[in-house]
Amino acid sequence: MSAARGEPDSIAAGPIATVLEALTARLSAPPDEDLPPLDAPALDSPALDAKWLLAHVTALDPSALATTAARVVTVEEASRLAALVEERRRGVPLAHLLGEWEFWSLPLFVTPDVLVPRPETELLVEWGSALFADHPAPRIADLGTGSGCIAIALACELPRATVVAVDLSAAALAVAARNIARHDLGARVTTRPGDLVAPLADETPFDLIVSNPPYIAIDDSRLARDVARHEPALALFDRTDDGSAARGDGLGFYRRLIAECPAFLARDGALLVELPEDGAAAVTAMVEGAGGVAEVRADLAGIDRALIARGLRS
Repeated sequence: MSAARGEPDSIAAGPIATVLEALTARLSAPPDEDLPPLDAPALDSPALDAKWLLAHVTALDPSALATTAARVVTVEEASRLAALVEERRRGVPLAHLLGEWEFWSLPLFVTPDVLVPRPETELLVEWGSALFADHPAPRIADLGTGSGCIAIALACELPRATVVAVDLSAAALAVAARNIARHDLGARVTTRPGDLVAPLADETPFDLIVSNPPYIAIDDSRLARDVARHEPALALFDRTDDGSAARGDGLGFYRRLIAECPAFLARDGALLVELPEDGAAAVTAMVEGAGGVAEVRADLAGIDRALIARGLRS
């Protein structure tokens, strides 16, 4: 039976293996005819999504599903699963349905107020933690912290570091604060509300400023429509150089970071940023135009994904 919009398709109670098969089939099924294309994106991994949803509702580890054949999914659990499956079919991110996501092997609370942490962003943590592994007490600022994933991961990797996590969104900072508390990092990771470097005015200089800024341009057609609909526009879309709500060309925040961050960096400090696809050349030119030296690294997909800038003029 195909579900009418807002009415979950039936998932029957029963053995875990049977329910998992039904969930996978429903997630693999073509979109319902009454759902417009925007509400019905194709799912990349329906079988994996089914496992995560089933584990979430039954409070089992996903890896344990295959060894718990005797476990029966109850009627109440089946009803919850049916509702979650229909939300997933409409493009709601799996992380939003689970309420958390893993980044750098760390579980983090995730809500619609923050971006879902992406694996490519881990390159910032890998590079930043390697740079300061031998530093006695690095000071780090994470601008546009969102869930706090970068700030928290760096603090975990660098146990002598202190980190200031900044975000313009109060709702995002609330999520970051929950994650900081979850990992018992309140003594070393603090949050500050505000736009980019503005909250850092009274801080001593930083050894590293890191940012995964909004870099989606207004005319970028590569952004998945379900991401645009369900993740926060404030964290996704570039704004014009004057900070207005109008979407910019994808490079506005890099112009601001390169112009504003040097005043807050220690003498040998560095700016580390995630890059948009095809953005390495443009951001490198900005760094060099500001008297700095840029180095770019590719992610596992071979895409130039991170840039570090040193020697920027203030």
